[in-house]
Amino acid sequence: MAAEATLTTSDATVIRGVNPILPVDNISEAIAFWEDKLGFSTAFQYGEPTFYAGMRRGPIEIHLCRADDTSFADQMQLRIQVENIEPLYEEYKAQGVTHPAGLQTKPWGTKEFGILEPSGVGITVYEDLA
Repeated sequence: MAAEATLTTSDATVIRGVNPILPVDNISEAIAFWEDKLGFSTAFQYGEPTFYAGMRRGPIEIHLCRADDTSFADQMQLRIQVENIEPLYEEYKAQGVTHPAGLQTKPWGTKEFGILEPSGVGITVYEDLA
């Protein structure tokens, strides 16, 4: 991964990251998937019963939101950039969550694999090879 870059606007605001919000129909099952299968920890949960949660692994934080209509989830895609992709691929492969296509080197200069995420969101984990 390239050196960390920040986006500075003319008024000196520094943009440090983004937290995608994924729609899920069963938030308890989604939290369990992100914890048990993907190795994230629960950063927070909101509501009684929970309808919103944040999942964190390293500097990445993904938010989950309970939604009655998740039909659009399979149209969403999420790309997670990593360094040293092979150990993470093996970890996720052992959990049975990787796409059958496996770890691939792509012509656009990345090594990547997909994750089979229960809500239907397409997750690609990738490493820049440049």
